[in-house]
Amino acid sequence: MTTETIPLEFEGGHVLLNLGGVRTFLDTGSQFSFGDVPSLRLLGRDHPIQPDLLGQATIASLRSGLQSHTPLPRSAVFDALVGLDVLRGTTLEFNWSAKELRVTASSQHSNGSAVPHLPMGTIEVNGKTVTAALDTGAWRSYLVPELAEEVPRTGAFEDYNPILGVLRPELVRTRTVFLGQEQTLDLGVAPPRLAELIRTMGASVLVGNDLMSHVPRLTMEIF
Repeated sequence: MTTETIPLEFEGGHVLLNLGGVRTFLDTGSQFSFGDVPSLRLLGRDHPIQPDLLGQATIASLRSGLQSHTPLPRSAVFDALVGLDVLRGTTLEFNWSAKELRVTASSQHSNGSAVPHLPMGTIEVNGKTVTAALDTGAWRSYLVPELAEEVPRTGAFEDYNPILGVLRPELVRTRTVFLGQEQTLDLGVAPPRLAELIRTMGASVLVGNDLMSHVPRLTMEIF
């Protein structure tokens, strides 16, 4: 079974990797990889990637949006985004304290669909267990509005999505239990278009790196 251990950087709530000498943004919320290079090397293979995201975003526009509207520092430069098309058929094991990502070729390579699926899990939100989509491209986690109807707002923040653009969601103080880790923190209330995408995935929560980075050893499978 092929395995590769890759150094992991955590910059402003975002995950950056070095794939074959290319500094790369890790995004399990993106079905497609793209960048300023023709391919990304992973598990001994060169994977061709597109120069942009469906004609709607380039690496330059993604960097600019994230650096302007999220905590990603200006010094955090990357030249590609790796998404589910390249990661499909792998198991990802995050060791945050060691700053390492272990990638293993999985014995199960497909979900039977032509489109790879976001990794899924469950999370307890204010005492209610719901389905969650795990998105390493998100620095902050989001709830669909119906989970936040009676929860007091604590403020608002700015975020950026390469398809949806600049977001300015409200924040709600939320008690969560995710993979045994209990936390109380401010989560975003998903705006209408993002909420619809989350529901389309069969989930009620989009778990971002604010929650995932508190799980000492996090494992996810990409089908």
